[in-house]
Amino acid sequence: MKKKSPAFKNLKPKIFGSGSSFEGLKVGQPGEFDIDVLLTLPEETQPVVKPSNVPGFVQLQLPGFDKLTKTDPELHKVMCKFVDNQNYLLTTQMKSSFMQSIFDKTFPMSGRQKITRVQSQGPALTLTIEGFNISVLVDLVPCFILPERDDFFLVPKEPKREHSHLARYWRLSFQKQERELMFDKNWMKPTIRVMKCMRDHLKHKVSSYAIKTVFF
Repeated sequence: MKKKSPAFKNLKPKIFGSGSSFEGLKVGQPGEFDIDVLLTLPEETQPVVKPSNVPGFVQLQLPGFDKLTKTDPELHKVMCKFVDNQNYLLTTQMKSSFMQSIFDKTFPMSGRQKITRVQSQGPALTLTIEGFNISVLVDLVPCFILPERDDFFLVPKEPKREHSHLARYWRLSFQKQERELMFDKNWMKPTIRVMKCMRDHLKHKVSSYAIKTVFF
């Protein structure tokens, strides 16, 4: 992906494994994997996280965005597609115009490709990988982190309710803290897995995330 997009490379992407498979909470055979692609905003953009009127969501403004015209004109040109006229980062545009285009270049569909499908689902871009009589789904979620604050992620997920400037809303994610809360808790993970098995057996509509966080 970095070879296909210099702008993507300049955002210093890092991989963070998330979800049940990476946290040791998966029930049954692993067939789905969640991976966060962490993108670091350049310091010169002076990113500011602003609280919103929706719990769990913030807005991200870049007062120094135009400084990129001098320090990284290529990145500025690309980011103009998902930064509005008041320098707010836009969730939908970032995923559709930026990340989707990189995926299309990196994973072209052909008969020889093991990646047979790329589709947009919520904040994620989902890859379907097939081979040796198995099919695996990989959810890649692009997230932004601040230059000197990588302890929380900004996920391109909009709130369900109607709000003005809906595309400006970013979901806060505290996956590092959640992982630390589970660290060295000998019986927490087995207990969560048992609860998930009971949910599946009883066919209750309770999310895995809700089951996990009830123990925190």
